[in-house]
Amino acid sequence: MDRRVLIAGETGNHCLEMSYYKAFLDAGYEVKLYDTKNAIKKYTRLGKLGYRIHQFLPVETWIRKANKEFTEEVKLFKPDILIAFTGAEILPGSFAYIKSILPTKIIWYWADPLPNLSRYLYQSLPLVDLVASYSSSSLGVFSRMGARLTCWLPFAADLDAHFLKASTKKEYAYDISFIGSWRPE
Repeated sequence: MDRRVLIAGETGNHCLEMSYYKAFLDAGYEVKLYDTKNAIKKYTRLGKLGYRIHQFLPVETWIRKANKEFTEEVKLFKPDILIAFTGAEILPGSFAYIKSILPTKIIWYWADPLPNLSRYLYQSLPLVDLVASYSSSSLGVFSRMGARLTCWLPFAADLDAHFLKASTKKEYAYDISFIGSWRPE
């Protein structure tokens, strides 16, 4: 059984990445987080202003430096599974390098509407073992763009992140509930 998981994305208090981090820890996995945004910030010039500019006009040099650091981290940790989340600025060359030196399975979890699709994910599709998406209607599109395998992985509640307590109630009016914005996909 795969026991080491590296999660690449953001590491804020209640982001999706942290929910998965906690779930893997609770399941007994050794888990490491790699914050891709903070990695890029380390190489950004002009401080906060430079990073703000980078958000609209990405600076490839800063992304490449952060990706070099990322691949070194992966090489040292040797994860069985690498999960990259929506906003991770991981270059296809980084995935290619990882695939050339390790048997790591790479999963990209896409948690946004398709108009927000990044070039990093699009160019990496042939190198990724699985694209998981919150939207079942996007799976065919990911396949047509080059994803080898896709799966639907809908959002769920995280009791800690959503400040919920597990209910001891035995009977409910509804089996499933949803709170959020409706999207056609």
